Amino acid sequence: MRSYSKSPILITGVQRSGASIVARILALCGVYTGDINKMYENKKLLKLSQELLLNQTVIESKPDVLFTQVKEIPVDWQEKISSIMPADEQWIFKSYLNTQLWKGWNYAYPNAKWVIVRRRSADIINSCQKTAYMTMFRDKQIQEFVGVNNEKEGWLWWIHKYEDAWVDMISSGLNCKVVWPERMVTGDYAQMYELIEWL
Repeated sequence: MRSYSKSPILITGVQRSGASIVARILALCGVYTGDINKMYENKKLLKLSQELLLNQTVIESKPDVLFTQVKEIPVDWQEKISSIMPADEQWIFKSYLNTQLWKGWNYAYPNAKWVIVRRRSADIINSCQKTAYMTMFRDKQIQEFVGVNNEKEGWLWWIHKYEDAWVDMISSGLNCKVVWPERMVTGDYAQMYELIEWL
């Protein structure tokens, strides 16, 4: 297994929570991101993450309907990552999928620093319902599949899955820091300063 001189920074959170803002701030501070998309996700690492989850569960051609956590830890995960990210630079990978893949990441990088991005559930749901590409829980079949009655309840179900996983992550001893970037809207930058200092 390749030795890393710097521990990676793994950013995660429910979609529409502000994780992209956090990643952008850290990128401005000089951490390495690699080739990213408009959501500040490394394109190659995102593709690897999606492929891993697709190999775990396939449900009626909609694998993202379930909050699938890795059942089989990929022992070659660090080897795959090392072909993409430099060993001698501080790098970040931001993705909501990191929550679902945390066991694999922890196996490969037990000293990684985790940033869990939070936002009020009502605000996340409101944002999801207003965002054109966030359509998963508009599907009545998917609502029925997860046992909810409407789109709002579906997104709340999704949020609770993340929250349960974060409890597991913290309880397992991962080196985590929780931040609420929405506070910056009112001029409260304290958590961002604390985060940068911690990292």
